[in-house]
Amino acid sequence: ESELSAQALHVSKAYQFARFARSASLRFFISSIYIELTASQGRASDAVTAAQTVLSIAEANDDSFRKSLALRAMAAIELDYGDKEAALDYINQTIELAQTIPNRQNEILYRFNRASIILSMKRLLEARSAVKAAEDFANEVTKNIPQDLIGPEIKVLQLANAADLAYLEADYAQAKKLAS
Repeated sequence: ESELSAQALHVSKAYQFARFARSASLRFFISSIYIELTASQGRASDAVTAAQTVLSIAEANDDSFRKSLALRAMAAIELDYGDKEAALDYINQTIELAQTIPNRQNEILYRFNRASIILSMKRLLEARSAVKAAEDFANEVTKNIPQDLIGPEIKVLQLANAADLAYLEADYAQAKKLAS
């Protein structure tokens, strides 16, 4: 659909129907899209309900990867609309779970998300440590991967956290440079 309102309507209808689908994968997929839609619209309670649905599906299927995605969604919702301490708790759970998954790429993302949450809490010393730990972890995981195979999101997250840290440290020129 070209119009966002039409897209939103279709996603909402799909979510209402998918809640009763037999396929856990379909329920998970549609609910995940619905989380993004409702969160972007500022409908935090609907986003939380959908995230809890996704988490329940993942837990019922003993799917660690999908559970990590659901916990990350809960962290993002809490960060944007709720309690930053709860967001930190969810992302810590996400990282702990991600350590059990062989593919470590998502754990890189989660560690950058953790740093971002701590930055938003304005905990300078802890933020410095979290940013460095995320960067070190990303470098370790990607050290044997050719640079052209590493997605740009890692560099973007690294720069975003560095810019936020510089801003928190009142180094506004550096923050602007990094943000640019």
